Amino acid sequence: MQTGRGLLLLAPNNQTLVSGSTNGSIKIWQLTTPRPIPLYTIIGHSQAVRSVVISPDGQTLASGSVDQTIKLWSWRDRNLLRTLTGHSGAVWSVAFSPNGQTLASGSNDRTIKRWDIATGQLIDNFVGHTNPVWSVTFSPDGQTLASGSGDQTIKLWSIKSDTSSQTHTQSNTLSQTKSKYLKQIR
Repeated sequence: MQTGRGLLLLAPNNQTLVSGSTNGSIKIWQLTTPRPIPLYTIIGHSQAVRSVVISPDGQTLASGSVDQTIKLWSWRDRNLLRTLTGHSGAVWSVAFSPNGQTLASGSNDRTIKRWDIATGQLIDNFVGHTNPVWSVTFSPDGQTLASGSGDQTIKLWSIKSDTSSQTHTQSNTLSQTKSKYLKQIR
């Protein structure tokens, strides 16, 4: 089973694992046996899948890929719902807002984008990092978006003003931004 940054996700039922693959596929694994059993393979991306996430209501799976796209899939039947395009580099991270109405994506193009899930429209384009954005996450109230970048910074973005409200520098390359960190600095 291929593993790595942002490639694994434990489904809310704790019985299913989702993994992104270097061949562009997404695999869903059953965990109720001593060894994981592959249940389904979702084909759709043309290059490696770097991030997977399930919406808070458990209905939608989102995947980000080196092919510069984000795909939204029905969790129930695994059908493609829509493809989000707009990044000019690999998509390294995707995250649903707490209410599940929007999705954030971080990319090699050094931007963070926020998308409307119902329409697929781009809502916000956050610019400020000088290296690829490796990780994105929302605050529990959904009003702040955090991004971690290869430029060794974490930026906090106000959803209401589309601006960076705080920048925190790390002493080594940042690869993951966690909700715990958001709670510590607020």
